[in-house]
This record gives sequence, structure tokens and C-alpha cells, in this order.
Amino acid sequence: MQIRRITSEDYADYLKIRMHGLSNSPEAFGMSVEEAPAVERESFEEKTAGDNAVFLCYKNDEVCGIVGVRRLSGQKRQHAATVWGMY
Repeated sequence: MQIRRITSEDYADYLKIRMHGLSNSPEAFGMSVEEAPAVERESFEEKTAGDNAVFLCYKNDEVCGIVGVRRLSGQKRQHAATVWGMY
């Protein structure tokens, strides 16, 4: 397995695993599979900007997992982060 931080060139793999998760585990996400294509492209840049990061997991060159990390803001919380979207 290979795990790596995504870049702007990884959008297709990002969308593929997000859609897979939404289709197979809809109760685990805050949006529907129908809403995702319109929303995901817009939010992709935000999710990967600055101290935020999204990591994709690959097995045999096929995307098989995702996790996001969002650094908290504010002087007393900047040392902490939130993990989101693990699938």
C-alpha cells in the first residue's frame, strides 16, 4: 500500500473514492451521491489549501482509501487538527 498527500492533479482519484464511499456508506457522509459532483470540485481546493491535507491510499495503483486533516485555527488551538472523511 502507498499513502500520499494529494495534489491538484489527483482530483479524479479523489472524486472516485469519495463517490465510492457515498454510494456504499451513505449514512457516514453529510451529502448524497447526487449532490457530490457539483460540490466536490468547488471544495477540493479548500480541503487541500494551507495546513489542510487530504491523503489517498493506493493498493496496486488503485485508489482504495481517503482521509482528510484540517488544522484548527486560533492561538490556543493551532497545535491541534481534526481528522475527517476517513473511508
